[in-house]
Amino acid sequence: MRIVDTSSKVRKERISISSAALADGVLIVIIFMLLGSKFILATGHTIDLQDLPTSESPDVAIANSSVDVLNAKGNSMIIFDGAIFNPKSFARKMAEKKSNNNSHDILLIKADKNVDTQTLLDICTSAKKGGFKKVHIATTKK
Repeated sequence: MRIVDTSSKVRKERISISSAALADGVLIVIIFMLLGSKFILATGHTIDLQDLPTSESPDVAIANSSVDVLNAKGNSMIIFDGAIFNPKSFARKMAEKKSNNNSHDILLIKADKNVDTQTLLDICTSAKKGGFKKVHIATTKK
């Protein structure tokens, strides 16, 4: 008996990738990437960080400027200008300061670890209304 070689008689097909199938695959990948990504719209205030001092030179912000110091203890006690305020009374004090036309350069805030972010933002907003041009938050290295 003789073995028949049929593989030599069969025409070999060229395998190619269809551009339509490739485009479909790319489209499916893009859809999954879009569905898996997080689109976040966060409301709030933007802080320009371009002119902030670095941690290597913390005294840059207070050099050659008029500086007023504020101590914040917790969320309810603000010590400023020899008096103790809460956030609401501090806002009233800053409104009075602005009406007296006293323009200041920098407010140096010394806050302890119990001051939350909202209180700090309220202090910054009140300071802006009081005529301060910059706010510097004092930090210490651990």
